[in-house]
Amino acid sequence: MFFLILKIILMFLVFLLLIVAAILFIPFQLTLQAAKKDNHLRLKGSAYWISWLFKTRVEYSDQKIKIFAVVLGIPIKIPLKKIKKGEAKDKDKVKSEEKSEEKKETIGIKPEREAEDKKTSIGSDQSPGEKGHQTGGSSSVETEKGGIKDTIGFYQPFIRKTLIPQIRRLFSYFHLRIRRFQLVYGHENPAVTGWVEGAVVSSIPFLAAKRMSDPVSTRFRYDKKALDFIVDLYFSMNLFGIVIRLLIIWWHYRRLSSLQRRIKHEPDAGKTS
Repeated sequence: MFFLILKIILMFLVFLLLIVAAILFIPFQLTLQAAKKDNHLRLKGSAYWISWLFKTRVEYSDQKIKIFAVVLGIPIKIPLKKIKKGEAKDKDKVKSEEKSEEKKETIGIKPEREAEDKKTSIGSDQSPGEKGHQTGGSSSVETEKGGIKDTIGFYQPFIRKTLIPQIRRLFSYFHLRIRRFQLVYGHENPAVTGWVEGAVVSSIPFLAAKRMSDPVSTRFRYDKKALDFIVDLYFSMNLFGIVIRLLIIWWHYRRLSSLQRRIKHEPDAGKTS
């Protein structure tokens, strides 16, 4: 019986380790598709970790939003009526609370004014010595400013050598790719449309050498005014590299903070002698 329980615990731990490893090494992905044609906008986005396992999908067309949760390839529509009802109830609660607070404020105006009058009378009765004692707090402010400058100077090498380089490397784990971008342009004056098309066509050879114009395509309309587009974006995020960079930043910051505490608590050599 004891060995059976141990086997179950070990299998559960192995399963958890596999899930953590999958979350770290399998990237999170997001796709976005947008299309505009004749003042009609359509949007479609999806976010998923493993597409066949679980995916959330959002669609916008004809001024209507639809949300789907795709589980094992089966789309399940999430109703928005309940969400809207809950939002309306929350708004009514906020309005009632604001009204009650306004009533309390109007009731408490007179006592607050009396207290302020008392404070002003007490402040005018203070002696010049007491006022001088209060103004002496500027020295404490100066010491606080000096302490802030010292801390900034202490952490400046950490910011230059560790924080900024690690943040730069952190952005390399975010990948954004334009899979398709189509633009349809047309001006009221066909001459302007022809001038724009000539400028675009003449710039394509320079962009193609850098592979900047591969997913981009353009169309021109000479019969009417138009500005339509189709965009298809893909975004992925690798959690393993992000976690590693954040751990490196935390480790170096922890070492510096512990060293700063030791310096503060150590007595000066002149004082001990």
